[in-house]
Amino acid sequence: MDASEEKRLWEDAYAEKPASADLTLAFFQEEWARVIQPQSVGSVEEYKKPHG
Repeated sequence: MDASEEKRLWEDAYAEKPASADLTLAFFQEEWARVIQPQSVGSVEEYKKPHG
């Protein structure tokens, strides 16, 4: 995937966030890189589970 495709996918995903979520695109990108991928999170339930 090239940079323009990645950018489009991020923008599409960000457009799906609830309007009440006052978080930036940068937050979601960092959360993906630092939490979701390294911990192989595959669901909302896994994301919410405490990791210690």
